[in-house]
Amino acid sequence: MFDPLGLLLVLVGVVLNVGAQIALKFAVQHREAVSWADPASLVRLAFDPWVILGLGLYGASVVNWLVVLKRLDLGLAYPLMSVGYILTFLAGVWWFGEAVSTTRILGIAVIIVGVILLTRPVAP
Repeated sequence: MFDPLGLLLVLVGVVLNVGAQIALKFAVQHREAVSWADPASLVRLAFDPWVILGLGLYGASVVNWLVVLKRLDLGLAYPLMSVGYILTFLAGVWWFGEAVSTTRILGIAVIIVGVILLTRPVAP
């Protein structure tokens, strides 16, 4: 059964997850080295506002995901989360100047085709 609200909630979950990744990247990008050998650096990182934001977004994502699982088949919902790879790639390029290569573009194209195939109605 096609559930537009369920699909919208998957997209909300994707955006929450991508936002969490961006926040965590901001947290570590401009910080001195973080190491298991330096527990103080881990404590400072744990209280970084970007880390707190990222973890909060992940928490909201989990709550959203529970609603998604109630509405959609797991076999549809979870693969649709792969849209996050596309948005994370774009965020990495936009905000962090990460490399764009032909291989990465092809990978994104494969994900897009997969998402299109997943959202097509199932034949009886």
